[in-house]
Amino acid sequence: MIVAITGSSGFVGQHLCEYLRGLGHVVIGIDRTGAIPCDITDPVSVAETLSASSPEVVFHLAAMTHVGKSWSDPQLTWRVNTEGTLNVLLGAEQAGVR
Repeated sequence: MIVAITGSSGFVGQHLCEYLRGLGHVVIGIDRTGAIPCDITDPVSVAETLSASSPEVVFHLAAMTHVGKSWSDPQLTWRVNTEGTLNVLLGAEQAGVR
């Protein structure tokens, strides 16, 4: 199975990538700094990345999780956590992800 994981270089993402690869799945890591650089706040980039990789499943783990940073930059936190999630959902729909 082809699996896409947003936030693949984060703590949980790294472990999920390793686990799924160990089960024999093809893992597409989607991250700002990953092999396929993609910023989830950019809806076009998300849609293109998901369409190009044709995943069957998407695990969405990308998020701003540091509480202190959420207070110092609430707009970025909103963009990543809320708009980014919407972009991933819409991109997955466009790519035909079940």
